[in-house]
Amino acid sequence: MRTIASLVLGWCLAFPLWCAAPQEKRPRSRREYDLFNNVIKAPDAAARLPLLDQWSEEYPETDYLEERAKFYVDAYFKSGQVQKAVDAARRVLRTSPDHFQFAFVLAALAPFVGPSDPALRQDAGAAARVILAWEARHPASNTMQGEAKKGIRYLAHQCLGWVALENKDAPVAEREFLQALDSDPTAAQVSRWLSDAVLSQGDPAKNTLGLFSLARAASYDGENSLSDSERQEATTQLEKAYKERVGYNPQGLEELKRAARQSAIPPPSFRIP
Repeated sequence: MRTIASLVLGWCLAFPLWCAAPQEKRPRSRREYDLFNNVIKAPDAAARLPLLDQWSEEYPETDYLEERAKFYVDAYFKSGQVQKAVDAARRVLRTSPDHFQFAFVLAALAPFVGPSDPALRQDAGAAARVILAWEARHPASNTMQGEAKKGIRYLAHQCLGWVALENKDAPVAEREFLQALDSDPTAAQVSRWLSDAVLSQGDPAKNTLGLFSLARAASYDGENSLSDSERQEATTQLEKAYKERVGYNPQGLEELKRAARQSAIPPPSFRIP
């Protein structure tokens, strides 16, 4: 999963929002106080999950429902249980649909849980719109917040593009992925998805964008690039797609790869016949 998703997810779960107002909360007993502290002091996600289950079993009602849900999401994510992290976020959003942090988690992780279903796509799209609306309402007052807002925009548009692609709405997917790349041009997975959205439209006028995006996914090896095996798969698909649309032209294909290593979007002067 992309580094930016991990970093901003950590920021989202670990730190209060700069606009959030504190609320007074109290444990219901000394026993709950101890359970909460045990969760906080757990050395890793594997140790934290059974403690969270124990706390939930003994205190299904608590002033710390939100905090407990955040601990669950964080522990599931860090232990590689992305589907369970998504499910935990969705449970909170059923009763608090505008909760920024859980909407953020769902928008960030939904594209990576594997095969999707219409309900998940609907929930993920709603979550992406919630965090975009939140981002628009809250100006950044320092550089760190500005970078966080940029990450929010990226992940929201990535999610909306993924939803549209899964729903076979290629033009909307194309638009959203382009907006995501505007926020983070290193996002090779988005370039890969963008190529699918563009080439599936079958419009020769969009060959340059579609093939360039596929070449970007295949050739870019910097931060947030695809894995070696994914890049090799993209390379095989690029060679086939290029031959089908342009013809046999090894020199032209290499020029395309070189250009795509340098930029996520084709320069204005770059054209594929």
